[in-house]
Amino acid sequence: MPIAKDSGGDFTPLPAGSHVARCFAVVSLGTQQSPMFPASFKVMLMFEVPGETVVMDGKPAPMTIQKEYTLSLSEKANLRRDLHSWRGREFTAKELDGFAVETVCGAPCMLSVIHKTNQKNKTYANIGSISSLPKGVQCPPLWHKAVKYEIEQGADAVFQSLPEWIQEKIKRCEEWTRTTDSPAGQSEEPEPEVEPESTSGDSVPF
Repeated sequence: MPIAKDSGGDFTPLPAGSHVARCFAVVSLGTQQSPMFPASFKVMLMFEVPGETVVMDGKPAPMTIQKEYTLSLSEKANLRRDLHSWRGREFTAKELDGFAVETVCGAPCMLSVIHKTNQKNKTYANIGSISSLPKGVQCPPLWHKAVKYEIEQGADAVFQSLPEWIQEKIKRCEEWTRTTDSPAGQSEEPEPEVEPESTSGDSVPF
């Protein structure tokens, strides 16, 4: 699964502004510790932006960007806010009882990207908001293979396909390090690649 990422040196962030995009990966990061907040289960959504490209292996590829969320649909949760805007409607009471986040994989959207500069004067692109595509706007089919990863899968083929920095983050989660029977010790038998059910339409299928 080729993914554009910062490898140091000449990294160029995704330009700020509005971008047509499509979610290509939903990755469970497990329960992560934080110096400022209680430990919580995290999930990462990854998007490709066909209108902005980088050269990979001599060929143009869509730039990518990701956003990390606490896995919660509480009233003030960022995940709920972005999904609400993306779907164009609020959650029903039934959906709030349990919403499968993996259903957003393959869905098109509009991303609002903002730039932030750290103390070392390095600029990073961040997703400010996610919304549904404007009427009449279309998004090309997925370029990346669709990816869905759960902690229970351990170090399988899907895990191995993730960028190294995401693998390292997953390995730090409580589920991975809790016991000697953690996912890190599970079988690495390859699993079938997950293909999107439909990526050619503009409607949001969730």
